[in-house]
Amino acid sequence: MVKPLFSKLVLSLGSLRDAISAFRLRHSAKWSVAQRSALVLLPIMFLIGDYICFPALVENRMLTENVGITSIVKNQVVHLGTIKAHDVTVAIDKVDNDNYLNYVKGDSNALVIPLYVYEGSDESTIGTLGQAVLAKLMQVSLDDARELRDLFDQINGRSPGDVLELVLHIPQEQYARFPIKHLFVLLIGHGESRKNDGLISKGISDILLRAEEKNVSSLILPCLGYNWADKNSISFEGCFAPVFKSLPSGSAPSDIYLSLYTDWPTFVLERASVSLSRVWKSSYQQANYGSTSLPYRGNLRLTLILLSMSLFVCSFAAPLTIKNFLIIAVGYIGFAVGSGSIVDSFTQGHDASVQFVARALVLVILALGFRHFVRWDPKEIFSKGGGR
Repeated sequence: MVKPLFSKLVLSLGSLRDAISAFRLRHSAKWSVAQRSALVLLPIMFLIGDYICFPALVENRMLTENVGITSIVKNQVVHLGTIKAHDVTVAIDKVDNDNYLNYVKGDSNALVIPLYVYEGSDESTIGTLGQAVLAKLMQVSLDDARELRDLFDQINGRSPGDVLELVLHIPQEQYARFPIKHLFVLLIGHGESRKNDGLISKGISDILLRAEEKNVSSLILPCLGYNWADKNSISFEGCFAPVFKSLPSGSAPSDIYLSLYTDWPTFVLERASVSLSRVWKSSYQQANYGSTSLPYRGNLRLTLILLSMSLFVCSFAAPLTIKNFLIIAVGYIGFAVGSGSIVDSFTQGHDASVQFVARALVLVILALGFRHFVRWDPKEIFSKGGGR
């Protein structure tokens, strides 16, 4: 009686052991697949994080080479393209319009206006654009209008080329009428604005840096210091060239709007369009991008994508544990950095698109063949019989 019961107990325990083993094996396999998938996709997670921090996809893009005044007047806005990850647009508008800047999106936009100061004096002249902005603020936000007026009066010790700044607090229900959060005021010497060329360039460079620091989404830049009725006025090229020259390589501000004035005579608008076309084309060519649009932060982002590919390929040859992941990641990134330097040496003198394509081909080969390349040992060449 006892013996049969003992045999049944042994059989039951054996079945339980087998069931536990099968359960562990099944869940171990599932955990292994989950871990492998997570580690293969980890570089893609870093890629997504990089995009969130630097939300731009392309470094460069040429949409319009020659800017026609007819197109500007007809469409109000004309997209020129992308340079250093900034989308550049020319627009024609004036502050008095009810739909002023209705084409600008985002909630962190900035407008630049000039303030004309007298050398050796605390006096200043607001100028047509400044007066129009002040009048607009009187309609949408009285507090901001008063602060701007006070800012105009606070130029003690300031000199041409300096930049003043005001953060606006326009009520949400009025924001569509004047979608601006930051005002940058550039001080310009009163008189012959041609003499201010260097100071205006310095001020524009300062403004672009401030806009980047404050993560401005759209920056609206009028032709600062230009007066078509003054033969000694700064040229249009003097207005546009400093913008492209001083553009930081970054994603903020994402949009640059070069603003022309609606009420300018036709011949002035034609002159502006010709000058802008010349400066835009020259600046794009000097960047040496070539004929291909390049991804923004392309080397880093391409390396992350292909690291994920390399991890996937290697996972068929070895279990993708955390230790193996670190070894593969460090090895592949090291190969990528080293090969990048070699590719740059061989493609020196070529444009950026040729360099990027060459680097991409090398990284793809490294990703697909990494598990084979790491087995190569120079010692084997000189070992006994190794050279046969």
